[in-house]
Amino acid sequence: MLVPLCLLFSFNLLHAKPTFPELTGRVIDNAHMLDDAIEQRIAARLSQHENATTNQVVVITLNNLGGYVNLPILVPS
Repeated sequence: MLVPLCLLFSFNLLHAKPTFPELTGRVIDNAHMLDDAIEQRIAARLSQHENATTNQVVVITLNNLGGYVNLPILVPS
């Protein structure tokens, strides 16, 4: 009985989706982790990147992941 419950719980966590805020800019600091100067520096770098590559990148900080455990983490090589 315990194994099926654990599998069901794991399945639900793996398929949970975090709730993202409305996109209002390049940097959305919902977790209030960034001071204004850092936020502006990040936004400026993202703007430069977009102008150079046409790729749009958004940085979002969240208070929690809402149980979602499968977020991809991109690390520069």
